[in-house]
Formats: sequence, structure tokens, C-alpha cells
Amino acid sequence: MPPEKNENLPLARMEILRLRAAQSANGAGEPAANFSAQTAGDALAIERPVAIEVNGQLAAMVMALPGGEEELAAGFALSEGIIRSPKDLLLLRACEPEPPQHEGGTPSEVPLLVRIVIPVSMQPSRREPVIARYACGTIGGGLSLPGGEPLPMGLRVRAESLREMLRGFSAAQALFQATGCTHAAGLFEAGGKLLILREDIGRHNAIDRVLGRALLEEMELRDKVLITTGRASAELAFKALSARVPVLASLSAPTALAVDWARKGGLTLIGFLRPRRFNIYAWPERILN
Repeated sequence: MPPEKNENLPLARMEILRLRAAQSANGAGEPAANFSAQTAGDALAIERPVAIEVNGQLAAMVMALPGGEEELAAGFALSEGIIRSPKDLLLLRACEPEPPQHEGGTPSEVPLLVRIVIPVSMQPSRREPVIARYACGTIGGGLSLPGGEPLPMGLRVRAESLREMLRGFSAAQALFQATGCTHAAGLFEAGGKLLILREDIGRHNAIDRVLGRALLEEMELRDKVLITTGRASAELAFKALSARVPVLASLSAPTALAVDWARKGGLTLIGFLRPRRFNIYAWPERILN
């Protein structure tokens, strides 16, 4: 059965075969060796390739949810240190590709191109593009701690506010609740108010979407908290430091390199964020208990 697109969310519904272990005959509660099968409907997130071009050169190719490609590209440029402010975006335009000419092709197979033009003086020196075919964040050309001064220590966040953020963060993930297969990122005020939430196939994309929307709205990031699903890897610490977000919290674990960069760059890094507990791996001074 071909997928049927949902009009409100970027998801498709299709018919699947679901197997479930039968209960044992002795009533012990242990599943038996045999399985029962039945057809059922399921919701799946849609993905498509997006090519990000900076000054005529391919900078990245990612798999992403359809829609909002301009904020995704803007956030990528900010979080990768290519630009620093909205003024650096001389042009930002998504170009819908032509339909595939070959028989059996679908529009989702053709990359949507987002063109970015920035001042020539800011042209990235990296020649190889970042290719993230499965939205997992592949690094091209090497990656090191972003330059510049460490993040200022002015922001303070109450531990209780982080719990409020987590509650709003979980409740706002409509696509994950429908499909169970997306990551999310959210930008919050220090008091706990959710400002921007975005979902995508990969956590890198979700963060780029949030940062891109904040950039396009000229939102100050130095007094905000960024929350993400998935592990807090070095690439995510790099993105937070490049965008000058002082607090990055993840529902999962950080990597050792992410902690090292956070400590050197002045980034408060939180892992295993839960309603009643969390770990602080770098700069706990920002968190008030």
C-alpha cells in the first residue's frame, strides 16, 4: 500500500504487518515462541535531501523533513561559524527542484537547493562539503574548538526552571508523538518559557532549524537555553559555541570531546536531563539550586 501524506504534519501513513508474541498457555505470563500477525496502520516521518550552497559552492547535503529549508540553512551557516549575524546573509533562498524526469522517480529523491550569499571576506576556506546523508552529522575537513572568547558567565538558570523547560519540550513534539522517529531541539528563556521548537530526522538539523529561526528573527542568544534530544556530541557543542548559546542540555549523554570543548569555551553542558535529576559536566556556576 503506497504511503498517504498527512496534510498537517510531514508524515505519511501506510499499512504494515505487525507481529506480537502470544501469551503462553500455562498462564505464567511469559511470551510463547509463536507470534500472531495482523495488518495495521502506521505513521512515518517524511525526509528529503537538502543541498546548502554558500557563494556558489556546496557546503552541505543533509536529509531533512520537508519545509522550513531556509531556516535550516541559515542555522547551519550560523552553527558552523560561517556567519555571525543576520547582516551576513546577503541572500537566502530555497529553490524547489524540477520534478524527476525518469520513470518511477519521486520529488523527494531530488535535492531541494538553498542558496546562501555572504560577503566574500567570510567565504569558508573549507573546500570539502559537510555530507550528512542520514542526518547524523558527518564532519568534513576536520573540526576544532570554535575561536573567540569563552562565553560570558552572566546568565543564571534555576534548576527548577530546567524541569519546567523539559515539561514543555516533551509536550510540544507533535511529530515524535505521531511517529516516534524524530529528534527535537528547543530554545528557552532562562525562566522556562519555550520560544522555538523544531523537530527533524536528525538532532543536528533540529538544532540548526531552531538557531536559524532565532537568527532570522534577530533574537539574542546569549541569555537562552538550548535543549536537544539524542547524545550531546562534539558537533552539538560546536554549534552551541558558534551560536554563542551559554547552556546546552541533552536528554542523553555527552561525549568526552563535547565536555572538553564546553569547559574550554565556557559552555554549561548538561546531560541526562530528567524531571528529577540531571548531570552538569561543565560550568555548573550558571545553574542555581
